[in-house]
Amino acid sequence: MSSVLERARSGAKWNRNGFDSSDIGTADSSQSSVVGWPQATREYHYPFLNREVVIHSQTPPRWMEPVLAALDNLGRLPENWDSYGAVPIRQASLWAAVELLADVMHDETPLPTAVPTSHGAVQLEWHTRGIDLEIEVRGS
Repeated sequence: MSSVLERARSGAKWNRNGFDSSDIGTADSSQSSVVGWPQATREYHYPFLNREVVIHSQTPPRWMEPVLAALDNLGRLPENWDSYGAVPIRQASLWAAVELLADVMHDETPLPTAVPTSHGAVQLEWHTRGIDLEIEVRGS
């Protein structure tokens, strides 16, 4: 079973499909240069949980790979990962975090720290220049 997410954001199209390891690391040109169109849009594949995130863009976002790796690690936490009865992180929370970040992150945005919560959600944190921002992403 696969799920699909497509979102237009600054010329990029996002989707998530069933995982296919043969696509990892590929970058395929999918558009030729036309006046007013971006040149050479590429397709970038990132493994994530048991699926993958695919981005169509001229260049991949700088934040994508490290953040997906951190979220993927959270998705592998077992039950009772904190030895106090914590539940595993819900995949819906992890995907919701990716969707949120796709909406708000830019290349110049500092990378968030992804933190698990004991009730199965993800907390995204930014602590920089005396400013603290923490967002708990629960998913649905």
